[in-house]
Amino acid sequence: MSVRDLLTIEDEKHAEQLRTKVEHEVTDASNETIQGVIQDMLDTSEAQGGLGLAAPQIGHPIRAFVLESRKGGEPLVVINPRVVAKTGKATSHNEGCLSVPGQRYNLKRAKSVVVTAIGQDGKPLRIKTKNKMDAFIIQHEIDHLNGVLVCDKGVKENE
Repeated sequence: MSVRDLLTIEDEKHAEQLRTKVEHEVTDASNETIQGVIQDMLDTSEAQGGLGLAAPQIGHPIRAFVLESRKGGEPLVVINPRVVAKTGKATSHNEGCLSVPGQRYNLKRAKSVVVTAIGQDGKPLRIKTKNKMDAFIIQHEIDHLNGVLVCDKGVKENE
């Protein structure tokens, strides 16, 4: 497929799109259009050097995101995610976002999450994070699906 332009808050129209909760759940992961969006997310995330990327960040209002592997494996495709558990005391974490370029924010996030979803193949997926970085990234991407940006819930670095 192809690398897509990222929506950023620098464009008012894009900022409004990014702050809109995605209501559309994927009913057929094997659908050619859905598979194309997934491939575009994978290509775009890799090209941008992101740790994760949600479909709304490239203009697609579907409840899906990709999580780049930090261990050299295949990226994880997560469709229709639902957080079923958060564990560990919430800790402050400094993070950036491809859709909020050049800015960093401190946010409190759970140290571990359990998420149910479906994978790219349409099969059920259960993710239990093994480290806080994966937990933070997953929570960040789910925030995107809910129309929430780091600049909406975090404290800007150096403020």
